[in-house]
Parts: sequence; structure tokens; C-alpha cells
Amino acid sequence: MSRQFVAASSNQLRVLLKRRLEDLNLVLLMIDGIHFGGQVLVVALEIAEGGEKHVLGVWQAATENTAVVKGLLEAVSY
Repeated sequence: MSRQFVAASSNQLRVLLKRRLEDLNLVLLMIDGIHFGGQVLVVALEIAEGGEKHVLGVWQAATENTAVVKGLLEAVSY
């Protein structure tokens, strides 16, 4: 990957994770791992009453174990 792509995607992720969600009626929390290039990206996704999906956090790990999910949940700020 190019350094420019890494920097741009890192900035976009930072903006995504800092947005305010208190005005949304979030009704479902999903946590899932996506295997990607020998790593796992664990994603916390919340779904609003109208069906809109909102990414709450992304965590890179080697596995989808309890410690990784706990770390992701502790990092997510409401």
C-alpha cells in the first residue's frame, strides 16, 4: 500500500470514529471479525432503528478472541 493511501484512510477512520451518535436511536450492536491478509479486523457495528449502520470501532488483531473484543469495547466511547 502507498503511504498516501494509508495516511488518507487513517484520517478518514479518525473522523468516522469521532462523530457524535447520541441523537441516533441505536437498537443493535454487532461485533464480527473479518479475515484480511493474515490479520483479523474486528468491527463493532451498531444499527439504528431505521436500519442505518454505524461503525463504532475497528481493531486489528491476529484472532477474534475475548481479549480483542473486550479491548475494542473499552476503546469505543459513547
